[in-house]
Amino acid sequence: MKKSEILEERKLFYRYFYKIENSKNVELAFECFSQFLNFKDYDLNENLFKKFVRESCDLYREVAYHNSDHALNTLNSGVYLLKSLKKYYNNNVNLEILFLLACYLHDIDHPGSKEFKNDSLEIEEHHIRVIKTQMNKFKDLFYDKKLRICDEIGLLSDLIYSTNLVNHQKILNEFTEKYFLDEKMEILKQKPEIGPLELKMLIKIADISASYKSFESYRLNSIILHKEVKGKSFNINQIDNKMEANFLKNVALPLIKIFCRVFKGQDFMIENCEANIKELERIDSK
Repeated sequence: MKKSEILEERKLFYRYFYKIENSKNVELAFECFSQFLNFKDYDLNENLFKKFVRESCDLYREVAYHNSDHALNTLNSGVYLLKSLKKYYNNNVNLEILFLLACYLHDIDHPGSKEFKNDSLEIEEHHIRVIKTQMNKFKDLFYDKKLRICDEIGLLSDLIYSTNLVNHQKILNEFTEKYFLDEKMEILKQKPEIGPLELKMLIKIADISASYKSFESYRLNSIILHKEVKGKSFNINQIDNKMEANFLKNVALPLIKIFCRVFKGQDFMIENCEANIKELERIDSK
């Protein structure tokens, strides 16, 4: 791929959606899925799939952060990642759609950050129950002879669980053990591939993808999350810039660095994350 084509493709990743009306959200989400799913080839009812996306979007609550905007942002980043990593896997539409469904639905019916403990997987179990209910409601889509997402519900659940920070280090350790022979992570054990473990890494990256975008997008993302936690009492001076920088240093940056040692071509995400850390530290030092 030419450099100009790569840069054009990255424009997709840099999009950040905020306060998108549900009708527009559904339209954009459907466009994302349609890039990987040919409805005629799978003999699927396009209007029924749109209805599924619309009803799923409506199930997101009106909370500040874990809402349909975040679902769309995660899906959009997931699409970019899949497209940019096509050379690492054979076309597997079931796997692609499964991953994109996990991206779009991973926080469905989320009650808001004040309603659950971050060190608990209970909220992910709730999301999975809602997703299963939705899929049972739309059996003609997901129990189809060709697109049998129902057969992979275990993997779908694993991807949802992967977005919780409780599982963060475990997944990184599994990825490191699979690919690297040495502690410096310079010698690969095997060729890169896209399977269940790699999809767990990808959905983690997609979920916190604002960390790897411009500082403007990262900051807006952070403000929205703080609004969800603090409520009406929130003001921007309450943001702990040092804590934000530490999250990027300890979670977001190691995640993308380890991933990029195996899957080449995404170093711009590392550069953006490092730039965001520097900007947070600059603001904190004032």
